[in-house]
Amino acid sequence: MEDDECPELVFSDELEGAELDKKDKAVSSRVPITLLAGFLGSGKTSLLKDILVNGKGRKIAVLMNEVGETGELERSLMSDLGGEELYDEWINLANGCMCCTVKDNGVLALEKILSQKGRFDNIVIEASGVADPGALTKSFWIDEALGASVCLDGVVTVVDATNLDAVLRDEQSLGVAQIAQADYVVLNKVDLVTHERLERCRQVLRGINAVAIVEETTFGHVHDVGKLLDLQAYESESSLTNLSSWTSTLVSNKSCHHHQDESTEHDCEEKLHEHHHGHGQITTRTIPLPSSMSLDQLDKWEDWIRSILWRPLDDDYDETAKDAVLVYRSKAIFRMDDQTCRVLQGVRDVYEIVQPSVTPTDEFTLLQPNLVFIGKNVEFLSVPEELLRSS
Repeated sequence: MEDDECPELVFSDELEGAELDKKDKAVSSRVPITLLAGFLGSGKTSLLKDILVNGKGRKIAVLMNEVGETGELERSLMSDLGGEELYDEWINLANGCMCCTVKDNGVLALEKILSQKGRFDNIVIEASGVADPGALTKSFWIDEALGASVCLDGVVTVVDATNLDAVLRDEQSLGVAQIAQADYVVLNKVDLVTHERLERCRQVLRGINAVAIVEETTFGHVHDVGKLLDLQAYESESSLTNLSSWTSTLVSNKSCHHHQDESTEHDCEEKLHEHHHGHGQITTRTIPLPSSMSLDQLDKWEDWIRSILWRPLDDDYDETAKDAVLVYRSKAIFRMDDQTCRVLQGVRDVYEIVQPSVTPTDEFTLLQPNLVFIGKNVEFLSVPEELLRSS
C-alpha cells in the first residue's frame, strides 16, 4: 500500500441515520479491534473458534500470531470452521469470516485486510502468548493513520484457571501484565479446578485488575460473543454511559473481597502476598476524587497524573527498583462544578482527557468519582493533600 493511499473502507448499506454529520459517520464506520492476549495453552484458540462460530452473522477478521508449532494447531482448528481456501497465509471461512497468521508487522496485515479484503464488522488480533499487549494497545489507540478506519474496542485476556500459579511465578511478569491491561478477562477451564482453587483465582484476578469484567468459561465458550466484541473500552462516550457498570464492578469486587469465609480468605491473602512479593505488587488502586472541581483544579490533577504516567520516561527511572511505579492502565471520570464532566483514559504513558458530548445522567450525580490506576506499586503513590480538597 502506498503511503498516501487510504485503506479502502465501505460504509454499510444498512447504516441508519443518513442525517448524521461527517464526524458521526466516520466514527460509526470504523471497524472495532479486539486484542486477544493470554499465555500459550490458556485457551485463546478455543475462544477464537467460539467467536467465529457464534458471532451471530458478524463478518470477523482474525489475525493470529504464529509461534512455533502452535501456528499449525491454530490453522487446523480454524479450518474445521469451514475453511474453503488457504493461500498466502490467509484462510477464508465459509461464514464470511477470515483468518490469517502474522509473522512480522501486524499493522501491515491490518492494512491488507482493510484495503484488499473488504468490509468487516470486527477484527480480532491475537497477541503472542509471550507478548505484553501494552505496545499493541498504544499503537492502535493513537495511530492517526489507522484511526480513521479502525478503533480499539478492548483487550481480552484468557487465563487458565489450572495454571494461574505458573503465570504468577513468571519472572518477567508477562502474564500479570496481560491481566492488568485487560478490559475483559476470560477465566477458562474452571471445570478442572476445585471450588476453593477457583475462589483463589477470582481473588487474585480482583487484586490485580478490579475493573475488568471477568467471565468464567469451559472450552473457551463465552455466554455472549457480541458483548465481548462490543466493549467500547476506549471510547469516552461509552465510559460515561457505562459509568454505573464500571463503578458497580469496583464495588462488587470490594464486597466479594470482604465477605469470604476465613479459611478461603486466608488462602487468598497468601496467594496475593506471594504474587505481590514476586511481581512488585501489580494491583488496582482506586483514588476518590472531589465531588466536583473547577478547571483549575482539574489542571492540577492532570499535572500530578502526568507526572506518574511519564515517570518511566525519565533517564533515571529504574524499573527494577523495589518501589518503582509503572501504570499499565488508568481511567477516571471527573465531575466539574459546571455540571459537565471529563473522561480520562490512559495506556502506559499515553493518556487523554476529553469532555464527552453526551449529557451526564441523574445517576451520574449520585456516584462517587474515582481515579483508577492499574499497575506496579501503585499503592505507594501519595496523593497531594491539596488535590483531595473539593473545589
